[in-house]
Amino acid sequence: MPHFFGLGKGKVSGKEEKRIQRIAENHDAEFVNFQEPNGEFRYWFSCDNKGEPFDSSTANSVMKEVGQVKTITKKSSL
Repeated sequence: MPHFFGLGKGKVSGKEEKRIQRIAENHDAEFVNFQEPNGEFRYWFSCDNKGEPFDSSTANSVMKEVGQVKTITKKSSL
C-alpha cells in the first residue's frame, strides 16, 4: 500500500498540476488531481511505502518544495 500525504480540496489548474507533478517526480512521488462523482475536486500525493524515516522524509521534501497548492476558485455570480 502506498504512503499518502498532502491531501487537499480544490481544483488544480493544468499549469499548476504540471509544476507539482515535476516536483513530485523528482522525489519519486506522484501527484493525483481527482474529481469526485459529486463534482468536488481533491488532490493528494503518494509514494512507495518504505516505512520511517523514508515516508516522512519524502513527504516533507515534496511539500516544502511545492509550497502552497494553488487551486481554482469559482467566482460568485451575484
